[in-house]
Amino acid sequence: MRELWIDQQYGILISNPPYGLRVSDFREMNQVYITLNKMFRKKQGWSVYILTADKKFPDYFKRSPPDRVRKLFNGNIQVNYYQYYGAKPGQEEAAQEPES
Repeated sequence: MRELWIDQQYGILISNPPYGLRVSDFREMNQVYITLNKMFRKKQGWSVYILTADKKFPDYFKRSPPDRVRKLFNGNIQVNYYQYYGAKPGQEEAAQEPES
């Protein structure tokens, strides 16, 4: 993940990273989420969709609250599908301007 280079201002990322209950512990996954935050914090034109059992994902990703959260089940494991909608071309500057 750290080696991924995104040179486009707009796009879509859909990911089902291995979450703690399946592969590793949550501490390791939090590092993945922090890396995602760093990668996409200046890419407001990207929509990001993440499926994870870690309910703390939004705390680590730190993009405003998710636009939508869907609760799903992977077998008997409850997972959330976090949806963050990116700005459309031409709307990115408006999204960054403070409202008066």
